[in-house]
Amino acid sequence: MRVDVRLQIETHDAAFLYVQYTGLLEMNTAVQEATSAGRGTQFDDQYFFINPRMETGDARYAWVNTTFFVGEGRMLPGSGVEYRVWRPSRERRRIPQTVVYGAARAALATVNSRIP
Repeated sequence: MRVDVRLQIETHDAAFLYVQYTGLLEMNTAVQEATSAGRGTQFDDQYFFINPRMETGDARYAWVNTTFFVGEGRMLPGSGVEYRVWRPSRERRRIPQTVVYGAARAALATVNSRIP
């Protein structure tokens, strides 16, 4: 299944970011069973990857405007999803637990760290 999401988030320090991401979610047996039972999955249970693009006018987060991100997803109990997001580099530095709950419900998420 193709994923195509656009949303605005507010960081823990009141900056606003526009986030758009596309990706792929393998609708395998684990995902189908978890979805129908309202359970979650683990990151290794399915092929679920995204390519988020972020934009902001806030100078504190200007680095996101020129950064390429990759994310790995999993289903959360209920109707949510969780992503582990990082920028590819020689050192694989992850943004700790960037979480977005349910594409339809997503209006707010927290970016837990800034990577210069």
